[in-house]
Amino acid sequence: MQKYLIFLNIYHFLGLGLALNIFIATTENNNDLLTNQQQKNNSEDTFTNFSDVLNEFDILENWSRLCNISQTGHNDFNIVCIIEGNSSIKLSEFRNFTDRVSSNIRFDLFVTCQDGVIHFPWPFRADKLNSIYIKDCKIKDYRTEFKNPLINSIPDTIKHLQMDNVTIILRIGELYDSLSRANSPITRDAECGPENAFSIIRRGTKVTFEDIKNYNLYDFKTEMANYNHYFNIQKRTCLYNNLEVFEISGTKYLEKNEVNKIVHTDMAENLQILNFSSNGMYDTIYKLQGWRLRFPAMEYIDFSNNNITVIPMIRDYGMTTSVGIIDIRRNNISTLTKGMIDSFSTHEFVKVDISENPFLCECGIIEVMEYLSTKTMPKAYDYLGSLECANPLNVRGRQLSSLSFQELNCNQETVINFPLIVMSIIAITLFVIILLTIYFRNLIKVILFTRLNINFACQFRKDKNEEKDYDAFIAYSEKDVDWVIRTALPKLESEESGKACKICLHHRDFIIGYTIADNIFNSVENSHHTVLIVSEEFLKSDWCMMEFRTALWKSLHDKGPYLIIVLKDTVTMENIDPDLKRKCNGFKNQVPCGPCSFDNVTKDAGKWCTNCEEGLCEDCENSHRKSKILRNHKVISIDDYRKIENISISQVCEHHGENLEWLCKSHDEALCVVCVPSKHKTCSDVIPISVALSNARQSTDLSDLEDAIETTLLNVKQCIKNRESATNDLEKQELTVKNMILERRAKVNLHLDKLEEELLRELRETADSCKSKYNIFLKNLQSMEEMLDKLREQTRHMKQFSSDIQVFLGTRQINRQINSEVESIQSKICATKDYEFKVSMHSFITDLSNEVEEFGKIKLSEFAAKLYFTDPKNRSGSDWD
Repeated sequence: MQKYLIFLNIYHFLGLGLALNIFIATTENNNDLLTNQQQKNNSEDTFTNFSDVLNEFDILENWSRLCNISQTGHNDFNIVCIIEGNSSIKLSEFRNFTDRVSSNIRFDLFVTCQDGVIHFPWPFRADKLNSIYIKDCKIKDYRTEFKNPLINSIPDTIKHLQMDNVTIILRIGELYDSLSRANSPITRDAECGPENAFSIIRRGTKVTFEDIKNYNLYDFKTEMANYNHYFNIQKRTCLYNNLEVFEISGTKYLEKNEVNKIVHTDMAENLQILNFSSNGMYDTIYKLQGWRLRFPAMEYIDFSNNNITVIPMIRDYGMTTSVGIIDIRRNNISTLTKGMIDSFSTHEFVKVDISENPFLCECGIIEVMEYLSTKTMPKAYDYLGSLECANPLNVRGRQLSSLSFQELNCNQETVINFPLIVMSIIAITLFVIILLTIYFRNLIKVILFTRLNINFACQFRKDKNEEKDYDAFIAYSEKDVDWVIRTALPKLESEESGKACKICLHHRDFIIGYTIADNIFNSVENSHHTVLIVSEEFLKSDWCMMEFRTALWKSLHDKGPYLIIVLKDTVTMENIDPDLKRKCNGFKNQVPCGPCSFDNVTKDAGKWCTNCEEGLCEDCENSHRKSKILRNHKVISIDDYRKIENISISQVCEHHGENLEWLCKSHDEALCVVCVPSKHKTCSDVIPISVALSNARQSTDLSDLEDAIETTLLNVKQCIKNRESATNDLEKQELTVKNMILERRAKVNLHLDKLEEELLRELRETADSCKSKYNIFLKNLQSMEEMLDKLREQTRHMKQFSSDIQVFLGTRQINRQINSEVESIQSKICATKDYEFKVSMHSFITDLSNEVEEFGKIKLSEFAAKLYFTDPKNRSGSDWD
């Protein structure tokens, strides 16, 4: 199952090219791109007016048929395409068209699909392409230019990129080729995308494989091992100098690397809007604690419609240039605390919006609102007083500031009525028993059927959790994949036997960009049931056992019939995991009747003979009881037999295979008829074992055995209690040390943030000073250029229209003026300096990143545990004497 990991780490670059975790190799379309570039370099004829552009566009058969082109400005053109049905367009054809366009022309491309396909390789590079908008499309050939260095030869002209509800279709072969040539790096353009863009927006992007069934044609295991060796080596800092809007929204499983890259790795100092809404995130907001330093122009950060439950400390670093809004509306924040109010009170230039969250209104909320009324808050936080309750139901919709202790049932006196309490406890107990019976009715039916052979008529029950994506997640080993795909899956997903089931398989439905562990958890969470195909290979697989334990946790957490176990072939119960073995207890077969089995008749036993050690059906039990020689045998019920079936007591001599019928009191050893003359012929106290059995249940040996078990069990319990206490102490020590590490790390981070801020401020001031000097000289040169243009025009007019004397005198006057300007500019050129930025890092910072190999050392002291184990009481003697 490890081979499916390779599908999981490509999602985070599908919209923006942020390819930190995979390196794609391809040769497809390289020759076409090279040919196009050579044609561009060799082409001399270009066209500029609308008619020429329109005529050339008509040559593109598919584009001219599916798209409309219009002129919106002197040099600006709109191309609007609607791709329907089986139609498609290729970006390579559009490149051939734009290569012959004059350099001052710009195109805005709008593509909307109605079940159509477009062949657009990332990063959508085409000369003169100013903006591109793609909606509802299926994109193929997305990765064919990831490693093509020729893509760098096409200018990066895209200023606006937007993808809405786009599905990227990949092929297994492409992925295999990318892994088999992992050492070939991707290009910067493929990794960073449009670095000159002002806006990059990706909404609802999905990924699918069109040939998932071909996975077994490739040796992913070997290539994955080679790929991991090169994994995550190549990292670049993308420079988005113009970027103002960055949005990734509506993605069900947002990879944290996407947030980390734009927030921590890339440079986007002019970013104003950052949108990560509707992505199902829980804690990613913690990554933005230093947002004011990295994004000084930031105005709006959108984390709305996620699953955030806790707000971290959000710092503004004293910046007062603009009011930044952090939108955390419609999340899962349920508590308003004094700490949050204290934090908000310091944010005059930051507004954290937590409205429309499901606040739980308990007694403490009134104290918090009273505390809020005493605080001096910035005007941006006036909305806190109008926050509304979501729970409990009796105050839902009420503003927090309007609540009273009486409405929340706080501080009310309780009158104790003991008879009423007793009756209430009895009623509640009965009610709980009824609820448990209803809740576990399916399990009870299984137990009654497997243990008592009581069957119930089948009933169809509609599942209440209709919001889940799958009916069942099937967990199986790699060896059983053919059986699952060819046998089980067609029956489960077809409607021949009733309602078709929506099945989740790890090789088909795992989410790209997530690890195997995360995908297992998500698959279990998003399925009504987990079906385990248990075989010998399943028990040997660590990933399969992880799937079982995740499903077991889900079953215990939800307390429902969530887990379904299918025993495939023959499974040895002795080697099975203890937790799985307990879950398989309901699969115990009925005990067969021994005499009937001897006659090749299959019949379930209702009784068990402990002497004969075999089951008896009702008829055989009557025959057994009528036989004189068998009449004194002890016959018990099958339920009682279940209690002793795992107790292994041999009644046969291990040396000779005969029944143990004699007892040597001297050696305290049970003997067979062969043992007596061969080894104990000199022993005078050999008696029949039937004589010794007369008081076996009242013997001191049995009493001593019970006392020894009780004493040992008490010792073990004391040891368990001691170890549990030691474990708790160890956890407390671990927490203490962890807090020390985190506090130290926080202090180091705070100090490094301050140093970084000072160094960046020094860099900005130095750069501004250098650029100011450049600008002064540049303005002088531009003024001189304007003057020379005018003099050239005057000279041309003078030569054409002036008299000879005017030409004679004018030539000398203009020459003197030009010479004066040249001398002035030459003196300035001699004084002009060029600058080069370098940074001299403090030796401690260099040592920290290169030589400091550990944050600290954990010291572990060992000493003898205070454990005491009392020996069991010695046997005092034998009742056989």
